[in-house]
Amino acid sequence: MTSLDECLMLSEHAIILRSILAEVESQLAATPHLLLKPTLKSPSTSDHNKSACEARKLADSIGLQRRKALRDFSVKNVSIDVVRIIGGDQHPCSSQPTSSNKTEILLTPLEFKQRYVWRNIPAIIRGLDDERCGFHNLAKLWRKHNPDGETTIQCSWFKDNVGGEIVVPVRKPLCHTEATSMLDEEGRARECDTAEMSMNQWIQYCHDNTSTSKTSNCSREDDKLYLKDWHLMQLTENKERKEEKLTPESAEKKFDFPLYVVPSIFERDILNPFLRKYFGGDYRFTYWGPVASSTALHSDVLNSFSWSFNVVGEKEWTFYCPPSFANIEEASETLNDGGEEAEGKALSFVITQHEGEAIFVPSGWQHEVRNIKETLSVNHNWVTASSVDQVWECIVIETKSVEDECNQWGIPSDEWDAREAMLRGCIGLNVSMYFFALLLSLIQEISLFNSC
Repeated sequence: MTSLDECLMLSEHAIILRSILAEVESQLAATPHLLLKPTLKSPSTSDHNKSACEARKLADSIGLQRRKALRDFSVKNVSIDVVRIIGGDQHPCSSQPTSSNKTEILLTPLEFKQRYVWRNIPAIIRGLDDERCGFHNLAKLWRKHNPDGETTIQCSWFKDNVGGEIVVPVRKPLCHTEATSMLDEEGRARECDTAEMSMNQWIQYCHDNTSTSKTSNCSREDDKLYLKDWHLMQLTENKERKEEKLTPESAEKKFDFPLYVVPSIFERDILNPFLRKYFGGDYRFTYWGPVASSTALHSDVLNSFSWSFNVVGEKEWTFYCPPSFANIEEASETLNDGGEEAEGKALSFVITQHEGEAIFVPSGWQHEVRNIKETLSVNHNWVTASSVDQVWECIVIETKSVEDECNQWGIPSDEWDAREAMLRGCIGLNVSMYFFALLLSLIQEISLFNSC
């Protein structure tokens, strides 16, 4: 049974979804020659518009609260919290010291969402690989515990279950003289080129790189290959479905499936279930990088949230706090002398993500990542009601860019299909897809709320 707090959260999410849905609906309705668009000429148009207006006001209020939370975080200049999730109906906010001298905050999943996801503030999360937690199976399969006490990647699992000859998406950094502003097929800023390499070749490359790193005090970052944006979860699911059709004699060859379960603090994803069901794609990735491999400065695709869980290894993250004072009149009251100068600077935070820790990456936060050790991690980009407005802002900006490009090419403004195709090619999503994703999510939220 869903708790009262969860019901209240669902209600608030439904209101935010309704607000953004109204914005998308307005654009669809105003588009000429669109066959599949909502009809606003109904007896309930007045009630419809009133409801949409009220939803917009509340969504604006929630957005303002988020900006205030970000402003407070920026002004206080505090370190990023370390959190451990507890289950049940307990709601303690007690803390305990850890070996890294950081305070570990104990929170329920709902408290975590209220404190970090809703406020768009980053956090480190521990304990998600404990027994009965979402990443326990992944840790069991992918970690190799060596006699010297060091944990390394269980490469044999990938050879046996993925295949040594399968080609994996290995990336290499672009030279500084090459253009880096283009987008790749995933809608991400193009920071690297793809090199074709088999799984066996990749494992050998990582082995050679590790051996070299141990005998050398320096390690160049600009030539390190990185297996990234790999749709491994999708690959294993497809392979599992194929193996289910085989005879019972081959049943023992199946995956220990699923590889992992998304923790409750990262649930209620609007994006991936929709894409997987209707378009066969997703934003679920595996990253495998040697020492000193890195991801350049960027913010995540679609202004989405993301999370990253380290199965093996360590990463150094540098976060840059986004501007937080827009439309907040009282911001200057909280700043000391020289507040205008403080507002203009990008406040940064450097943290180390250890094995078994997850990072919550908020919407719009630029970040760069460097692997301190050979590292294997899983990552999802995901969208909830807490970020649908920021995703919509991204779509609006990209739509304007597409329209400008259409004008340059002489494509009529009423060529909806062409505009939508270009938009999807740029960011992996378009207005129609977003409308239906929100609509389906809203129906689900209302259904869950009614079951409370």
